[in-house]
Amino acid sequence: MSRHFSNNSFFNSLFNSFFPKKIMPVTTMTGTDVNLGTGLSYNVKANGLSIHGNTGFEKVTIAQNVSGIKIDSSVESVTLNGVNFNQALLVSSQGNLAINSSTTGNLATLNLALNHSESLNFSNAIGYCVLIGS
Repeated sequence: MSRHFSNNSFFNSLFNSFFPKKIMPVTTMTGTDVNLGTGLSYNVKANGLSIHGNTGFEKVTIAQNVSGIKIDSSVESVTLNGVNFNQALLVSSQGNLAINSSTTGNLATLNLALNHSESLNFSNAIGYCVLIGS
């Protein structure tokens, strides 16, 4: 005997009660991948991490002397402690913004999403990165 649901909303609510959408309430780390929980902040204290945001407003603060950080476009705010703004040290290329240091090389690389604004906070300035497309 087969049963058909004529009401899709009933089926969806029943299905979602057993298999809810995955929204991570906590930050997890596997190797060098850091997956931020929804709406959480993360203080980066180690080199070479890849930071992945979530569905809320996530913030990342990069400590002094940390380098090689990769941040995806779903992180809305990045703060660089102890780094002053210098236009010459920002390099844009194919949807990425590299933030370099005159002494330690690449501090971080931001992956920018089309028409999405991200806050970039330096010790002496705040800016917004926006990748504009058609």
